[in-house]
Amino acid sequence: MRILWVSRHKMTAEQLDSLKKNYGDIEIINADRTFTNAQEIIDFTENIDVYAVVLPTEILVDLYKLLPADKDLIIPYSKRIPTGKKVLNSSTGDYEAEYMFVHDCWKKVICAEFETEKLK
Repeated sequence: MRILWVSRHKMTAEQLDSLKKNYGDIEIINADRTFTNAQEIIDFTENIDVYAVVLPTEILVDLYKLLPADKDLIIPYSKRIPTGKKVLNSSTGDYEAEYMFVHDCWKKVICAEFETEKLK
């Protein structure tokens, strides 16, 4: 099972373990670059079974529309957990609660529609 990981961040061990539980024997292909449209992602490499992505909404929706029905499009979902510490917000000068993000699961995109209108 070939999985394309589209993100500027390295996949965490928890994300990788979760993929193995869901898909079995896997090969991860990293695409740690910026894509400007969905077609660039599809053209990036061949024989991909699963697209695991962190993308702007508009590109995510376009990718969903371009993928064949037999390809999975999944996104990572994380829990936001308070650490109990306070950190200085450099913008406001105030101390705020610190949080860490922990992988919770992968979500499969089963429907994607999104329309925007440019404001003047």
